[in-house]
Amino acid sequence: ALQLSNGSPNIEDDEDLPRFPFWAEDNAFTFHAIDKLRHDCETVFTARSREDDHAYSAGTTYFLPCTLKPRCALEALARSIFDMHTSALNPNAYAKEMSGVEWWTLVLDPEEEQQQDDDEEEEEDEVGLHFDADYGLEAQAPGFLLHPRVSSVTYMSDFGSPTVVLDRRSPLPGKPEELNGSISKGWLSHPRIGKHLAFDGRLLHGAPATFFPGKFEPSTSERKKKAKVDRRR
Repeated sequence: ALQLSNGSPNIEDDEDLPRFPFWAEDNAFTFHAIDKLRHDCETVFTARSREDDHAYSAGTTYFLPCTLKPRCALEALARSIFDMHTSALNPNAYAKEMSGVEWWTLVLDPEEEQQQDDDEEEEEDEVGLHFDADYGLEAQAPGFLLHPRVSSVTYMSDFGSPTVVLDRRSPLPGKPEELNGSISKGWLSHPRIGKHLAFDGRLLHGAPATFFPGKFEPSTSERKKKAKVDRRR
């Protein structure tokens, strides 16, 4: 959530952020207490599958204003990511009292499909394709999606379904037809501990295991969990 100093939260193509539609760095972070961080990710993980009669999946996100001190290790990580993407900006380019980082954790179980008692296959955990937005605002102004300037993902596992980012922006209000047509470009990011990726907050993205199955550790057959911290700005 980056509020420009002129009061506009909208992204214009000639603005300083995002610098690139997609960017990734394999060794952006070194975690010295990753087991504790993974435990914290599981503790605050609230995302649940979308019910048939709901437009979106359930879950809670968290917001850290950039003027406040982080209260836990995950907030400290979120703040460091905010600083990473804003440190090169002119201090007067955005309003600090109105800016910050929205963050949440996502814990996926990338187990291989297993045969159940009723002979139905259990589907691998995934994240459906979606746009990051202020969904609370959308509830007040139907059809209007206010997107983060930068969306990012930080991995805490080497396993699981990859993140897919497609070169397709969210449609303007009242113009759903903008989603029609083919998509000629996209980016695929496989999980790796310490890897960080960032992209234009208006782009369609997800981790659809149906089309991009997750990687599994070849040395064991037990379930592996992937803790992925996915943030909106």
